[in-house]
Amino acid sequence: MVEPAHLIIGLRAYGDEDSFKELEFQIRQSKAYFPSAFVISAICGKKAPKKVQSIIDKIIHYSDKLVGLTTPLNELIKYTKNVRANQLILTDADNQHIFSEVRKAYDEGVKVKADAVIPIRKNKNLAFSDNKVIDRITLEEVENAFLRIKTGCKLIDPQPGLIILLNQKAIRSLNLERIPSMIGDLVITDQLLREKYRIIELLVTIRRQERTLINVQREMVKVRQFEKYFGLSFKEVIKTVQESPNIYLKNGTVNELEFLLDTYSKTFMK
Repeated sequence: MVEPAHLIIGLRAYGDEDSFKELEFQIRQSKAYFPSAFVISAICGKKAPKKVQSIIDKIIHYSDKLVGLTTPLNELIKYTKNVRANQLILTDADNQHIFSEVRKAYDEGVKVKADAVIPIRKNKNLAFSDNKVIDRITLEEVENAFLRIKTGCKLIDPQPGLIILLNQKAIRSLNLERIPSMIGDLVITDQLLREKYRIIELLVTIRRQERTLINVQREMVKVRQFEKYFGLSFKEVIKTVQESPNIYLKNGTVNELEFLLDTYSKTFMK
């Protein structure tokens, strides 16, 4: 398949020694599977070493500190809008997503003339950096329930850390300027659904998550931001999930729900 003239691959990365190794690998993989793409990374933390700078087309270093998940997405989207690129692939640079799989998903999206591809992660395995005994997969399903309750979303995996946008109209409809720091991934899906774009889902194999910067405290902050954005309390979302687990729990377990609510309450207890 012929590459489009203006395909951008945007990699969201945190700047430390291990992350730069992952980023370097993902840059090389993205160029191998998308030879004509313009590859860009939005990075916080340390600035990228020369080795990384020499193989990437552009770097946006937006902060010396870790400021959340939304800002890098916003920076990548803004850049794509400014250069009027036709297509944008947004993904984390943590080696979770495999570029041969990204390529397959992209090709299928182009083939069927979709506006966007939101993949379904096969063999999903998520954890927290602080090794707390909490089921992150169930928690992610409850987070997704905020979106399902508000929009009727039936997508299986609405915040997979990878989204493929296939035309300027879909790209330009996104706006994360005033979106809270941790929830940009799900908000992108929300905005696409509200505009009624044609979204296709494809099963993609991913790598096992070996490390993460997300801890339980940050995830609870994320939940609080979902509460404000969607106008629903975590408690009422949990109750809705408990009442209809077949609708809201694509993965995860009902038995974990009360523990998640208790963890949330204790996190913000004064």
